[in-house]
Amino acid sequence: MRVIVLLFAIIVLSSCTDDVKSVKSNWFDIPGLGIQLANNMSSRTPSVNKTFILNDVVESVNIDISDSGFWKQELSKLAEIDLNSPQVRGYIKLNSKIEDDNSNLLIDQYTLAEGSNSPIEKISLYYLDDPAELRQISISLNKSNLVTQSSTELNIWLNRYQKSLLIDSLKLKHHEKIIMQSPRDYENRIKVLW
Repeated sequence: MRVIVLLFAIIVLSSCTDDVKSVKSNWFDIPGLGIQLANNMSSRTPSVNKTFILNDVVESVNIDISDSGFWKQELSKLAEIDLNSPQVRGYIKLNSKIEDDNSNLLIDQYTLAEGSNSPIEKISLYYLDDPAELRQISISLNKSNLVTQSSTELNIWLNRYQKSLLIDSLKLKHHEKIIMQSPRDYENRIKVLW
């Protein structure tokens, strides 16, 4: 009888720990947004103007996109920014429905407290009345260790066309300083030519 009671207790306790492990925050799914945008953009074949600036040297080119991997590559940074990861759980502060001074949009702003060991500093989601009507995402990342110090600003401007959320333009600005080397600054801009 004791064996049956012990076995029952082990089963109940193990099922409880599985439930605790599966508990997940319901913060905005940024990696999921990246996948959705890459799929939405890959289903169309827009031309883009891509400008790359490295230490004040500018290169610009118009590209006809026929490769589905283009958008996955350009949006790959979003896969690294997971507000639902255990690394940032408990460190996130959300300010909702902030009125934007420069437009009719509302902003949900995520900030991370120190101690999260995450490069995420701030994420701002700009939207019309409903967060599903996303119009811009702005992300600030900062990494620092004994050798390297870097900061990244990512802005993606969006619009809804024929019920699909699509990219109008994207700007990634990066600054990196490695000890005993000159700083390196680059900027990647993409403007979709609909």
